[in-house]
Amino acid sequence: MEVHATGVGYAATWANNAAQRESSALLAAEMDAKRNLLAWTNGVEIEAVTVVNQGKVEIDVIRQVVKGHLQGVTIVSQRYDDTTRQAQVTVMIALDPSDLP
Repeated sequence: MEVHATGVGYAATWANNAAQRESSALLAAEMDAKRNLLAWTNGVEIEAVTVVNQGKVEIDVIRQVVKGHLQGVTIVSQRYDDTTRQAQVTVMIALDPSDLP
């Protein structure tokens, strides 16, 4: 079974030239795709904290946590648009369905 995930990334604000913009956007998109792949294969932990003071909500934070290890991930496609400074990367991993939670 093959599982695919796509990620999107944008060029870093510190990037001074076209090569830096492209490489930083592609790296961000790859990391986003791997996070999406990991969330699909391992699941997501949701953590929520609410602080109430004198009957009013002061803090309400919801956080998504994805943890795990990916091995054998392959980049299937990647593209970068210098006009929008946006990259899109699709990754794939082959899994045995019995390994899924």
